Order: sequence, then C-alpha cells, then structure tokens
Amino acid sequence: MTTVIIDLSPETYQRLRMTAQQQQKPIEVLAREWLEARTNETGTRTERDRALAALRAAGLVREAAGVRAPLLSEHERAALAAHVGAQYPDAPTLSSLIIAERNGQ
Repeated sequence: MTTVIIDLSPETYQRLRMTAQQQQKPIEVLAREWLEARTNETGTRTERDRALAALRAAGLVREAAGVRAPLLSEHERAALAAHVGAQYPDAPTLSSLIIAERNGQ
C-alpha cells in the first residue's frame, strides 16, 4: 500500500476521530474507506446516490429492516369504507372527483 499524508485542521481531525470511535474503527481505516468510496464513484451516479454512498461510508445510514406495515388492516379498511358510505351515500368517490377536476368540470 501507498502512504498518504494529509494536513487536517484540528476541527476536522476531531470530527474524524469521533466518528472513528463511534464506529469502533481506527482513524486510518475510516479515512481509507471514505477515500475509496469517493474515488470509486462514477459519473453516471446521481447526486442522491453519491450522497447516500458518502453517508453509508460515514456510518450515518442504516438500511431499513423491512417494509412498514399498513396503518389499517383490510378488515378495518372495509369497515371504514362501509361506515363512510352509510353516512354519506351520495358522496362522490375520490376517483370521480379527480377525473372531474382533470376534465375541468
């Protein structure tokens, strides 16, 4: 491996040191990971992809554990729809309102 020496401000070094401690990695390993992640970027990646890669490299992004469950079960949705339909039998559906709005009615 080749050795690189970088002059950092005390503030930058402190942030690097704190991040390395949080991730329980030596500063050298963390800095190398960041540099490798940054230099492996291609021109085809979007700004969002580059930002996510940088955040992952810094240990600031966790992948989602799974898909969030719906707020209402199918049974609860059906019951709510029936209740609202009984309360407002002549009310137009959301779909019909959107179509009417699009058609300028």
